[in-house]
Amino acid sequence: MTIKDLDLNKLQTEIKERETKIEQTATVLENLRSQLRILKQQIQEQEEQSGRLVSQKSLLERMVILKIGVKIELIDARSSHLLIMQEYVSEQITVAHQRELRQQLEKSLAALQSSCNHTFLFSWAGYRGSYSLDHDDAYHGSRLCVVCGKKEDEERIGSNDYKTLTGENSLVGYPNEHTTDQVEKLIWRPLGEVLEMYLDQRVFKLTQN
Repeated sequence: MTIKDLDLNKLQTEIKERETKIEQTATVLENLRSQLRILKQQIQEQEEQSGRLVSQKSLLERMVILKIGVKIELIDARSSHLLIMQEYVSEQITVAHQRELRQQLEKSLAALQSSCNHTFLFSWAGYRGSYSLDHDDAYHGSRLCVVCGKKEDEERIGSNDYKTLTGENSLVGYPNEHTTDQVEKLIWRPLGEVLEMYLDQRVFKLTQN
């Protein structure tokens, strides 16, 4: 076929049809883009809602652990250990009796820690050290069970690879305002007072009817 075979009217008709379809397609595209913007907004809102719900569920689960608390046998063992501690620091006992109490403390603490399931922990993050100091200022993270006083350092800095105080099925607090030594002293008081540190007041708003 040659140029002579071209039909000008047909060409112009086809152009007009294409123009019409281009306009129709542009309208469809604009509608789809508008729907897409709405969908993206809805997706973002649902993702934010999902994040809030996950956070709330986690909070509620932690408060369930707190409400269940510690087995009565463990509370009794801890209370007995506290009584020995109080007698041990008394100024009215003899040196000989203090030595006896020290042995009792060691035994009662060992028994307490062996029977404890370490449900309530405090955790301090490790630090890999600064490049400028060739990482000489690095230190391991550590955890402390506030029920029995067991303390453990992570195996590798920043890895949270604890063997005993793993944090599974536990409440883990992060008392950054207190050092490990400070908290080790703070935990030896009535358990109810200690566990109040884990109470998140937001739970009452979530459970209001």
